[in-house]
Amino acid sequence: MTEIGEPISIALPPLAKEPEPEEKCKKLASNVWTKCTKLKERIAALEVDKHELFSKAKSLPHPSLPTGSGSWNGPVHKAEGVQNGLRDNVEAYDEAKCSSPRLPKSCRDLAYADLPSKPKK
Repeated sequence: MTEIGEPISIALPPLAKEPEPEEKCKKLASNVWTKCTKLKERIAALEVDKHELFSKAKSLPHPSLPTGSGSWNGPVHKAEGVQNGLRDNVEAYDEAKCSSPRLPKSCRDLAYADLPSKPKK
């Protein structure tokens, strides 16, 4: 037991080690590439609109469509979420002052591109 006013000594576990800058940049770049690929896939799906959600179910699911197909607004909302994540990842890469591995210009551009407002037909 310690007396009032005596310092108490507590052993703390070591703090988690920060990753080396090179490893951190590789991880950040990998996050960007993953989100970029996912966003390209979501945009392609919006452009094709295989269930014709834009014309049949813009904001609410339609009973004539397959169960679980949802509405046009659902995939748009998901694409916006992926794009926001891509933006965050690009910004984190830049804030960490990474330069290698390089981010493709197409991914940087896609982070701020307009998403399809309707399918290509």
